[in-house]
Amino acid sequence: MSAAPDTVASGGSTLLTWSSSNASSCNATGAWSGSKPTAGSQTITATDTVTGSITGSVATSLITCLAPSVYVYSGDVTPTDVDITAPASRVQPLSTALVGFNQTTANYNFTVGFLPVGDYTVAFTCEGQLDVANQSNAITFTSVTHATVQAHLTTFVALD
Repeated sequence: MSAAPDTVASGGSTLLTWSSSNASSCNATGAWSGSKPTAGSQTITATDTVTGSITGSVATSLITCLAPSVYVYSGDVTPTDVDITAPASRVQPLSTALVGFNQTTANYNFTVGFLPVGDYTVAFTCEGQLDVANQSNAITFTSVTHATVQAHLTTFVALD
């Protein structure tokens, strides 16, 4: 997922563009919610909602797959898969992100942006490609940590 421009003042607009691999559906959550195509773009307007981001590294020893993923949840919760058919009371991730290899630093990294100020659970899995959004899936999370997002700042976490 990308945003252009990637910095927007309140009231300004940005074009979100996304794509996926081997996905049969896409569901956005939070302020930008609902069913979305598996690839596309949409212009959104920034509001006065104060946000920050979480960026982090994943230990090389955890990378045992081709599509490592990070799931981000609001609050201190036990991570679960994405299931848009589940009851509203079920824990759902606010966002997911693929973990990429940075050739310059030789680290595996991820970033999740536009998160409202607050506390989050960040969970790593090598089974993200098995997570079908419209059904319950048994996803194993091999590393879980917590992060606090502050206004206009990036919080760093390490998943070991």
